[in-house]
Order: sequence, then C-alpha cells, then structure tokens
Amino acid sequence: MQFRNTTDIPATITVRLNPGVKVSGVDINGNNVTKFEQPRLHTVHIPALATVEIEDGVWEKAWDTKSIVSEQVIEKQECAGFKKSDESTHHYISVAMKTGKTSVVFPIRERVKSGEFEIVKAPKIKLTSAEVIAELKSRGVSTELEGQELIDLYKLIVG
Repeated sequence: MQFRNTTDIPATITVRLNPGVKVSGVDINGNNVTKFEQPRLHTVHIPALATVEIEDGVWEKAWDTKSIVSEQVIEKQECAGFKKSDESTHHYISVAMKTGKTSVVFPIRERVKSGEFEIVKAPKIKLTSAEVIAELKSRGVSTELEGQELIDLYKLIVG
C-alpha cells in the first residue's frame, strides 16, 4: 500500500506489531506465568510531500491504532503576589484544566480525513468474493456488481 504526506512537515508513524500477544513461561520459583510479549515496534518515517510504500499489515495496524485523549479547557487565573499599581495592567496566567472527559481517537484515520495523508494505492482486501457479498448484503446493499466494481463498492462502504 502507498500513501503520501501532503504537508510541508515530515511525519513519523510508530506501530506495535504484536498488541495483546501473550507468552507463557515459568518463573524462578517454578510457577507458570503468562504475560504480555515484549512490544515489537515498526517505525515509518515519511518526509515532507513524499510518497511511501509500506506493508499492508503495518498499515492495518496503524489504521486500527487508537488513543485516549483527555479534554481540557483553558482558564485565566490571576497571579498572586503582584501589586495592582495600575488598573490597566492585569497579571493573569492561562492554565489548562482537565475536564475529566475523555474521548477515543484514531490518529491515522484523523490525518487521512483532514487531508494530511493521502492514500495513493489502497491495501489489498483479504476477503473472498463470498465474504464481500455477505458483508454488503448484511448492510442492505445490492450486490449485482462483479469483480473490481464489487471490491470498489466494498471499499467505499466499509472503508
């Protein structure tokens, strides 16, 4: 799959290739232990205005990567310790205060939607024709098309 960085700023994508993979072993006391595998990371550097090619599996992992973002508001607070010698001078600082609300975002999807990344060559679909037709029918879409037209319709609807 190929995509282009449409900005004047270089970009970097780091993807964990083995999220949620667990390994089993025995600790020094002879107890069976299951823990998460050491992360295997893949980093892609994208120069400004460049097109890069990456493996489909890496793109799928990057596409599905999500982040949790805490919402904040900026409040102006008066600085303590300043003498108000002149009413026209105000001594305030801006403080970012967390609201306690969080939201889940998909950073790569957001960058594609905003136009920062442009998909040049989409990743290959790993589904069979029967699976594509079943998915489209489950969404209430007519599946009278065949071949590449059917795949294009699937990509348009499912993403």
